[in-house]
Amino acid sequence: MALNETAITPQSCATGRALAEFIFPAGSVIATVIREGQPTVLASEMRLQPGDELLIVSHAATE
Repeated sequence: MALNETAITPQSCATGRALAEFIFPAGSVIATVIREGQPTVLASEMRLQPGDELLIVSHAATE
């Protein structure tokens, strides 16, 4: 298993999109979104904002 972190920037194509719009490889899940320094409770309708950080758990083979 691997834990990956990625940040959403104002220029990111993910900005403004809902979590439900993303398709991740099998074996990968979003563990949490860090917003303003705090982990959030995930909801499919949550829209990503610049400054959000995603923590993604995945099998090493799907990184």
